[in-house]
Amino acid sequence: MKVRKMEPTTVAGSPEPEKATTVFSTITQWLFIFGIIAGIYFLGKLASIKLPTLNLQPYQVIILSFSFAFTWVYIFRWGSVKPFNCVTCMSGWFSLIIGYWCYGWWGIALMPVAMTFAALYSEIRMRWL
Repeated sequence: MKVRKMEPTTVAGSPEPEKATTVFSTITQWLFIFGIIAGIYFLGKLASIKLPTLNLQPYQVIILSFSFAFTWVYIFRWGSVKPFNCVTCMSGWFSLIIGYWCYGWWGIALMPVAMTFAALYSEIRMRWL
């Protein structure tokens, strides 16, 4: 009786270049954003620059953060992966930054409100616009 060896039908190869470039792009975007934030922070410490206080109402923080996120995602088209291409995610991040700037730690409470507002917009846009 002759024994036949089974040849594998698929062979594991090197990763696809599209996936490798996507990962590299994501890491580059995150490093770029963190670099900008760190640069602004250390430049402010070096030059002892104080940020001006913002006197915005909570609804103004929510609208401003949504406007920044909309501009970031749909106008400039910065970013290719989440959270940089998601209006809801970017609205949350912008509201976190602006809310903290206006109200201190109490401004963090505006983040879920802004994300809910942006999520409602996204659903309306996806279904009816």
